[in-house]
Amino acid sequence: MLAVATLASCAKEETLSFDKGEAIQFGNAFVDNATRANDYGPNNPLTAFKLWGTIEGLEGPTAIFADDTVTGTVGPDSEWNCTTKTQYWIEGAKYNFAAVVGGTVTATNGLPSSIEYTADDNTDLLYARSNEYTGLASGNPKVAFEFKHLLSKIKFTLENTTSNAANVGTYTYTLTDVKIKDAITTGTYTVADTKNADNSYTVNMTADAWTSKVVDDMEFADIEGVTNNTSKSSTAESLIIPMDDAVVSYTVNLYYGGKKITSTTGSATVDFAPGCAYNLVVSTGLNNEIKFKVETHPTWNEITPDTAI
Repeated sequence: MLAVATLASCAKEETLSFDKGEAIQFGNAFVDNATRANDYGPNNPLTAFKLWGTIEGLEGPTAIFADDTVTGTVGPDSEWNCTTKTQYWIEGAKYNFAAVVGGTVTATNGLPSSIEYTADDNTDLLYARSNEYTGLASGNPKVAFEFKHLLSKIKFTLENTTSNAANVGTYTYTLTDVKIKDAITTGTYTVADTKNADNSYTVNMTADAWTSKVVDDMEFADIEGVTNNTSKSSTAESLIIPMDDAVVSYTVNLYYGGKKITSTTGSATVDFAPGCAYNLVVSTGLNNEIKFKVETHPTWNEITPDTAI
């Protein structure tokens, strides 16, 4: 920054050069291993996010970042940089930052106020709100983000508890017609962060933060070929919009000798909370062995022949 001042003690104009200040950087604490998305784990790490930021001035907040892109590499000493613009710390000014991966963001007063999302099973939605920072003359820290999953993650497991002893026949189960009835397929997450005494923010991680727009039955893949004393999970975990009192329905089919013997429907009511992963286990099996009894010993009927010998 350059400033021009006229010195009263002399007639000439002096140009005073001020330190340009430190660029705002984004740092290594923004990803928590416990909250990484399945899309953004070690095999496919998060490399970019969208950024919003404000500076609080004498006339209220002013946006300094808006839907800007920040890129980097996850690691304990990582440094992430905004590729679309550079902004600088101003001593004594207050700063707020928020970051989003996925969805369509609406901003109010320079920060995200809502995020619209359409479920497609595997596209994640992440949100982070940094602490409120006060600019320093020097030694400003990197802005740290800890992303939260705004979605719920689910998978299904079919467990066959039938004994697999050597003399037991093979009873095979399948799980079909798996669905969540009236699931939220498109919804809007309303940002309602709570500021704490230490200038950190608590993100609203409840299903109530979501407003449903479109509902429909959401179907999931079948699980087949579960034999005695084994279990099998769905091949892919699905990401869904959180909801309370979701009705999960399914059909369990039993096969013996390659032919279907029985088909039974079931259902359960589940609350799906943001940031939580669920393994919905359907456990079934046969435990009533076919047994036999003989109540009397075999006896001979005594017969006197009609003809004497």
